[in-house]
Amino acid sequence: MPKVSVILPVYNAEKYIERSLYSVLDQTLDDIQIIIIDDGSTDNSFSIINSIINKYQKYKNKTILISRENKGVATTRAEGITLASGDYIIQCDSDDWVEKNWLQLLYDTARKNDSDIVICDYMNVYKNKQYRTSQKIYPSIQENINALLKGEISNVNWDKLIRRSLLVENDINYIQNLNMGEDFLFTLQAFHYAKKISHTPNVLYYYNKTNEKSLTYKYSDKSLNDIINITNKAEYFLSQSGYLNNIKKSLDLFKLNIKTLSITRSRGKSYDIKKGIDLFPEINYLISTKYASRILKIMYFTESLNMNFLNPFVLKLFNIYIKINHLINNK
Repeated sequence: MPKVSVILPVYNAEKYIERSLYSVLDQTLDDIQIIIIDDGSTDNSFSIINSIINKYQKYKNKTILISRENKGVATTRAEGITLASGDYIIQCDSDDWVEKNWLQLLYDTARKNDSDIVICDYMNVYKNKQYRTSQKIYPSIQENINALLKGEISNVNWDKLIRRSLLVENDINYIQNLNMGEDFLFTLQAFHYAKKISHTPNVLYYYNKTNEKSLTYKYSDKSLNDIINITNKAEYFLSQSGYLNNIKKSLDLFKLNIKTLSITRSRGKSYDIKKGIDLFPEINYLISTKYASRILKIMYFTESLNMNFLNPFVLKLFNIYIKINHLINNK
């Protein structure tokens, strides 16, 4: 049985996959399984992967390489977990890269502390700068769930080594066809069932944010509906697990963030903005507080004056500001 199974979903990543895959293949930890699933790429991703794998003979029998039609990232991650046989599992995105001791430090920490989950710090990489995201782990599971909702702990999965038996025994996996926010619900459920969560204070993962297309990225109706669906499922899970009363404020703040995203990442039409404003009415008490963004406060103000026809224009100005601010900060 391998020590760690690394799941690498790939979709049209020819620009980045070489650096990403080499960093995984050059790990200092021995006895790892690598699961690469090409999710219907239409570029040269698969041929690049094939060429690299053929150079690493020691991994040839420890690598599962699949190329199939596009099914979405949630289905791809779920398939990877089903195929995994390692003691622990971790994800790696195809446009990111990792330190050579990424798996070694996470695995050693897990073994030393008998941890179900081990979390590392990571670096956000922009064109001309980088900044570190440091994670903070708390003594109790409820505190860690609270921190996850507040964004003190990331909801991504590539910074978290997770014991495979924890996932199998508690039937934790990604929900097929929910491809936006899929990692949040997965992490939430894993946290709930974990007996021990540990942290290694090392930057081991490099989160690539150099794709300029992300500056104008708009969520489709499907993506926004996925996020809302995931949020509702998370609330139900928290309620069934007995956390809801103790972490309600943090859940409300999480919903506030989703409400803001549903407006700022929408297509910018009056109907889309109105749909976001009407989302989660139970948290409207937060709009007048320090927690609400300025753009949200402005839109609620115009709504109160029956001047919501101004909101698409306000959103355009906001997006221009975000682009300019990004360019200034990355000079």
